[in-house]
Amino acid sequence: MLLRISVGMRKEDSLYPDDDYFPRVPEAGLRSNMLELFSDIPSIDLDSVQKILDSTDIPFNSWLELASGVYVSIKPMGNWRRIYRDEKVNKGYCPLVGKEFGILSNGNIVFCHLDYDGKTTFANARDGELRNILENSGIQQDITKFRKDGIVPSGCQYCNVPYRYPKHPVH
Repeated sequence: MLLRISVGMRKEDSLYPDDDYFPRVPEAGLRSNMLELFSDIPSIDLDSVQKILDSTDIPFNSWLELASGVYVSIKPMGNWRRIYRDEKVNKGYCPLVGKEFGILSNGNIVFCHLDYDGKTTFANARDGELRNILENSGIQQDITKFRKDGIVPSGCQYCNVPYRYPKHPVH
């Protein structure tokens, strides 16, 4: 399994300069927060991670390998939280479903790497091994229904992506 962790930080040239969703966090604070986050991952050597982070300019869009199969990037976030709409969509398509999960700071695992507030939460990383959580038959069934039949999971029904892709490609 490959784990890629994206850490979002405030985009200074945002179209929404008064938007405080991503607060201004000094680089030292961000580095400290990341070390705390990674301290719960047994296969990561925190001294090595600290050396990597201290030698890297923040933000960066490339992927740094922290341990075998564990990567991190730190990048300015755009205005992704504006991906939600008022109208519900029940049929549609998302090219990343089942490929790009997210883990929020509270441990909630979400279907979408753009889900900043847990609308698509289906489990919590503290509930067991990540591999077992992602292989859960109910979760896999939701992903398959979305991929093959275009049945949009409840947390995704107000997202712009399945709305913009109402026709599901043939597999």
